[in-house]
Parts: sequence; structure tokens; C-alpha cells
Amino acid sequence: MEPTDVDQCYFRGQGLELVLYVDDMFVTGPKAALERFEAMIMKRFKTRKEKGDTFLGVHVERNGSMIKLHQRDYTYKLVKKFRVDDTTEGVSVPGQNGLHLPRLDGKVEDLKLQKLYRSIVGSLMYLATMTRPDLAFTVKELSRHLVNPNQTHLKAAMQAVKYVASTLDFGCEYDTATPSNMHVSVDADWAGESDTGKSTSGFVVFWHGGPLSWGSKTQTTVAHSSCEAEYVALDLAVRDVMYLLQLMTAIGEPVTLPIPIYEDNQSVLYLTRKCGNHARTKHLNVKYHYCRSCIKEGTISVIKIGTENQTSDILTKWLPKHLHERHCQKLNGSTLNEQVGEIVGDD
Repeated sequence: MEPTDVDQCYFRGQGLELVLYVDDMFVTGPKAALERFEAMIMKRFKTRKEKGDTFLGVHVERNGSMIKLHQRDYTYKLVKKFRVDDTTEGVSVPGQNGLHLPRLDGKVEDLKLQKLYRSIVGSLMYLATMTRPDLAFTVKELSRHLVNPNQTHLKAAMQAVKYVASTLDFGCEYDTATPSNMHVSVDADWAGESDTGKSTSGFVVFWHGGPLSWGSKTQTTVAHSSCEAEYVALDLAVRDVMYLLQLMTAIGEPVTLPIPIYEDNQSVLYLTRKCGNHARTKHLNVKYHYCRSCIKEGTISVIKIGTENQTSDILTKWLPKHLHERHCQKLNGSTLNEQVGEIVGDD
């Protein structure tokens, strides 16, 4: 087998497909080919064979056409580790809406607290990157304070743990009976970081009705407007989509083009279409205009959606309970409510 060009840890050959992560691997293919491969590996290395419904702590549940990825066992151990039991009642959001955690400089005052805080954030990070996009912003925000946390930061981290304890069954759900069309939700919270003035980008890529890829990231520069912040977020989402397109091509999975990207900022829709220099946008780095070429090539289209239906909003800030629960339902596999206002393509 040889590694593919799109990912050096994804191998194909001899009728098999193999995914490698450090010393763990997942291989699939015809039974005879699998048996030959297994015999070869066990002859050369000391190995342990596990069931195919678990990989890297992620469990795969199948029910008809539905597939669910979850980390219930890991989550339960996390909750027990940090001694969260009967205190979870009423914790329905991972963070308090409007809360801004102070960034502390100087000498670390409490090394014991710092160690506990880092352990909590690291444990939550594994969930947020594997099966829990609803935790992505929380982990991003908590990770900004790993050097010198105080009791306020620890309280916020423990709220996230209590939220996890009350949502043990959350995960990513996919319906293989639905079309495999890919679509994307992208959003930004302008100047949401009060200490730096920087914005947060958030996006989620859906496939078969469930989240395939997602991200919550502090932008590297200070945006001059909400339009600029949203445009930078759009670039982040487009680059992730282009990688996923290469990956889908490598595994032979067809993807319908153009891929719709849902955006709630009207000015961004205008900016993706008009290529001239404007007083408020001429300072933008040219790399952020990559989306324009993707639109012209017919790879993506940018579609207007109402802010109330923008699922990726959950990846940019802590939301009120009703909005958080609404977007969580969509992240768990519900169909995106596509309130289309305008499609942006090549004129």
C-alpha cells in the first residue's frame, strides 16, 4: 500500500484502505485481503485486534441508515475524573452568554489550580476535536488562559464539564439514505475578544446531514468591520472545503458542485462578487480573495441565510440557552433550514 497525496496517513492498495494514527490503524476491504494483511502485520509486530466499531476512543453506532459517532465512555470517565455527579442539573450551555474571561499576565499565583485547569481543558479538547463541535468555541476560549488561570477561569472550565455531564449522549449523526451533498455554515463574532479587539471565525461543514469538519479560531489580525471579520472567516471555511474535496476525490466519493456556503452578512456577499478596490476593503490581504476564484470556477457558491438559522454561530461565542439548543439540534444531524435570499456565483 502507498500513502495518498492528500493525506500521508491514508493508505490505499491491494484492495484495502487504511488510516494510520501514531500506532493505531483502521483498515477496511475484502475479507480475504484483510486476513492476508492481518497475518503479515501480526507476524512483524506485536498487535492487539479490536472490534471495528471503535477507533481512537470514538464509538460507531449503526441503526438502519443512521450512523452515530460518539465518545460516551470517554465522556463518562472525564466527568468522574473531575468529580461531577449531582451538580449537573440545569447546566444546559457550556459557557455563560456575554462572559469575557480576563487575560492575566505576570507570575503564576497557584500552580495547583493551573495544573487542574490545564487537565480540564486538555480533556475537553479531545471531545471538541473529535465528536463535539458544540464545545469548539468553549475549548478555544478556555485555551487562551492556560498560562495563568484564576478561579474565574476554573469556574468557567467546570461549567463546561458540568455541561458535558448533562449531554453524555451528544455526538455526530449521519443519514446514509440522504444525498451526500456537502454544505457549509460560516460565521464570525466581530471584536469578540475584548482584551485584543480580535474576532472569532467559526465554520462547520455538513455531509450526509451531520458535521464532517468544523473550526473555531481567533483571527490573527484586528478586523475593521463585521464585513471584514466575516470575509476572513469565509476564507478559513473555503480552504477547509478545498481540502475535503481532495479527500473525497481520493476515496472516490462524489461531491455535487458548487458547494453551498451559507453566509448571513450581506456585505460579504457583495464583496465576493465585486472584485474592485473599495475604501473600506482595499487594505485586505490578497489571500482572503481566494474565495472569488473558487466561485468563478464553480466549486462553491455563497448563499444568504438568516442570522437566526446560522448554525456556525455556536462556534463564535457563548449563546443564550434557546439559541444554543437550537443549533445543537442541527449539529446532531438535523437538516439545515435553508432560508435562501441570494446565491452568489460567477456573473
